[in-house]
Amino acid sequence: MALLLVSGGGMANNHTENRQFIHEQLQLDRQRFQSLQTPEFLKQTRPVAP
Repeated sequence: MALLLVSGGGMANNHTENRQFIHEQLQLDRQRFQSLQTPEFLKQTRPVAP
């Protein structure tokens, strides 16, 4: 019975580590995506010709 609890605790810890890893990957992806966005100097509003 004790062995079952220990392995269960290990699995829970592993699950937490996996969630943290996924969270870090999401943050990295978000940073990468933002760096791919149009830079400010290309976002200048151009007057529309009438």
